[in-house]
Amino acid sequence: MNDLYHLNRAMDYIEQHLSEEIDYKNLSELALTSETYLKRLFSFLSGIPISEYIRRRRMTQAGYELKNSNIKVIDLAVKYGYSSPDAFTKAFYQIHGMSPTDAREGSSILKTYPKMTFRLDIQGGESMDYKIIEKEAFIIAGYKTRAIVTSDGESKDITSFLESMTDDHYNRLMTISSGDFNGLPVYVSTDIKETENERNQDFYLGVPVSEIIEGIDHLKVSNKKWAVFSIYGDWERIDETWTRIYTEWFPSSDYEPEEAPQIMASNDEKTEIWVAVR
Repeated sequence: MNDLYHLNRAMDYIEQHLSEEIDYKNLSELALTSETYLKRLFSFLSGIPISEYIRRRRMTQAGYELKNSNIKVIDLAVKYGYSSPDAFTKAFYQIHGMSPTDAREGSSILKTYPKMTFRLDIQGGESMDYKIIEKEAFIIAGYKTRAIVTSDGESKDITSFLESMTDDHYNRLMTISSGDFNGLPVYVSTDIKETENERNQDFYLGVPVSEIIEGIDHLKVSNKKWAVFSIYGDWERIDETWTRIYTEWFPSSDYEPEEAPQIMASNDEKTEIWVAVR
């Protein structure tokens, strides 16, 4: 429950600094957590990245000011951190569907995104199967792509990448696998960069190997403690489980996420979600 209290303190900080550059280090310190966990938790709770929330709040306030004062567009652009009136106008249009100039008209209708406040909504408890594993450093070898993932979790890049994988690709992976992760192929997201409404990341389809193999992509994962969540037979529960990990399991456990790749090991019968913890 303290997670929500401290998260709301971070929301207050955002409100007080909308016209300044938001310091994510200060934000995460107020939330008593890491930047990674703060961004993930906010995204799962609200459905949008925290950077998009900040943009919406800024454009909401900018709309109020345009309606109720004679402030110049260039001054608003500077106030809310945009490098030019054109960049500000583009962001304003994306939120309100009109230019700042049109917004000044008395009959114009602007959109409002209120300040968020988080509270606990207790529902019927559903069990989650998990175990904690200490794992030494290991190597993932496989095939890699750079992918854009939208705020709703969809990625045409990942879908087309996986569709391009043939039986020969999978057979090669199985021949080099060390057998870890119960012999399952693994799907790994790493080097994640979040923007206002999407994230950019490296995505791997691979297997654990005991040594570097020439001619194939590699990812080295350092020794970590992992929370491993098991899902049996129901692919539709995977997204739900990711959400529950961050909105239910972490807030009620003694753990928080550690900086590490996000790993999912899966076949038709079983899926394991591996989340590094401390």
